[in-house]
Amino acid sequence: MSYSTAAGDLCRFRDQPCLDWVRQHAGQIAAAAEENRELLDRYLAMRTLPGFGNTLLPNLQTPLPSYQILLHLNRLHAALAVSRVIAGEPQAGL
Repeated sequence: MSYSTAAGDLCRFRDQPCLDWVRQHAGQIAAAAEENRELLDRYLAMRTLPGFGNTLLPNLQTPLPSYQILLHLNRLHAALAVSRVIAGEPQAGL
């Protein structure tokens, strides 16, 4: 499954407040959520797991995992929640 890089561009705090950004880019947020629906669903399901165990013993030859996609999906999830709160669904912010 390929990841849409559009989600990685969400809500850069350096340029303007996130709330303003979400208001201006609601279409981009919805498109990124649709393009990444399966990954976003997996991210939300992962949050319900009781824990994580890695059976791989780290050593110098072990490749380091990339958590960048999780950070992007977290940002997309937050942008969706803010967008839903703006749209009149305050429970989405919980």
